Amino acid sequence: MSDIPPILRDELSRPAPERRGWRWTIAPAYASLFIWIPLLDPVGGLVGRGAEPFVVFLAAIPALLACVFLLYYPAAILGFQSGRGIAAVTSATLGTTGSEWIVGVLGGLGGLLVYAMSIDSAVRLTMLGLMLCGLVGPASLQGWSVGPVNLGPPISILTAAFWIYVTGTAILLRLASVVRAMMQVYTPVAIALVGVTALLTFRGLVRARFDPHAAVMAMGVEPASPVAAGLLVAQLLGCAFAFSGLLGADWGRSVRDRLDLLHGARIGILGAGWFAMIAVPAAVAGALGTDAAAVLPPKGAPPLLVPGTYHAAIYGGIGGTVGGAILMLLGLATLAPACYAIWLFGQRLAHHSGVLRLSTWTWIGGALALALIATGFAGDSIFLLEILGALFTPVAGTLFVEMIRSGGELRGIRPGINPAGLVAWIIGLAVGLIPTGQALFLGEGHLGRLQPACFLAFAAAAATYAILSAAGWEAPLAAIPDAPAEEARPPAAPL
Repeated sequence: MSDIPPILRDELSRPAPERRGWRWTIAPAYASLFIWIPLLDPVGGLVGRGAEPFVVFLAAIPALLACVFLLYYPAAILGFQSGRGIAAVTSATLGTTGSEWIVGVLGGLGGLLVYAMSIDSAVRLTMLGLMLCGLVGPASLQGWSVGPVNLGPPISILTAAFWIYVTGTAILLRLASVVRAMMQVYTPVAIALVGVTALLTFRGLVRARFDPHAAVMAMGVEPASPVAAGLLVAQLLGCAFAFSGLLGADWGRSVRDRLDLLHGARIGILGAGWFAMIAVPAAVAGALGTDAAAVLPPKGAPPLLVPGTYHAAIYGGIGGTVGGAILMLLGLATLAPACYAIWLFGQRLAHHSGVLRLSTWTWIGGALALALIATGFAGDSIFLLEILGALFTPVAGTLFVEMIRSGGELRGIRPGINPAGLVAWIIGLAVGLIPTGQALFLGEGHLGRLQPACFLAFAAAAATYAILSAAGWEAPLAAIPDAPAEEARPPAAPL
């Protein structure tokens, strides 16, 4: 095939990575998702709305199993069997042009959203930690306005700009592999910190007759119903995992055998995920039991503190130097996903455009992220996660059907656009965006939206793709071309 889209061409030109065991590839990569504050904060926030911690954990059991077997395994097994990455694997269902735009360009823009959320959380936790340690005063964390636009505190915006400079420079100096190596060590430490927060607030959890539902009602907060809370847990986990699941194709080609695929998922996704879904709700409930007013302050709270969230539980339920240190350490944990996300944005856009270099796109992404952070848009993690879930769970739905039809073998790619895959993605996207539309046009709270829309989008795309494929709406398969030897270049180390 002579006309290979640039992102697929770049992927094919990279030498295949060295195949290693799950302990150094899949497990630490996916476990890092469960120390990501943009996910943990809204999960903890459900307990801050009166949901029982046990309800959150029960909902997380099937949700994480669905993440493994629906969103991760189809891409991972296709990548493992073929030795190809995400661009080639998704070209089998979306077509090469469809993969270029949906997984390539939109995947890069999705990385920008992850980058903004990560930097925003890192700054928020760092500032709150410094406040608990007595190094920053509340007066310095007041926001300001420029005309009709409300902006965050200047010190937070300057700190965000500093972290954007640091993470961007790390990528441009090719330090991504160093960050990756550090996270293999730091991820289990950060997961242990999540457990420590639950232990430090445990006394509040075991208080006689303590009831999170009654605690939040006493503070004048409308409590969440168990069903609504459970569905939102599934939505949050599915949306946060959506694009990471597709990256299973890249991780699949990096491991030695099928057992590595399963063991890595068992430890890195199920083990770390279930642990976080126990420890985080328990920490928030324990903090509520210790002092509900400190976790759900009616007024006078620091501007960066979001009442009822996981970080609010650490701030109010633990507090002091210990709580400040934990907040800052968890803030640092979000910087590794930030490094990968800005690399992904710059790399995808640079290869697709062919005009601006990686360095230029990296700083463009940094400027856009800073705007999202300064205006507060990056702080609405549920809204942004729902967009990511709507974009990428339909792609996983098409791969699920392809895996079943092919027995896990990548049979080839489809040049151009595959009509069946594109229509399936559009229908899945429409279903997945229903909660976003509700938020934009109806202004409903998160618990009043269609949930879990991401898995409904997966099902809609899978069903559509299966029907249209059986009806002959597929483009013909072509063999995966080999890139010319002179185009080969060293692989970029993913985090």
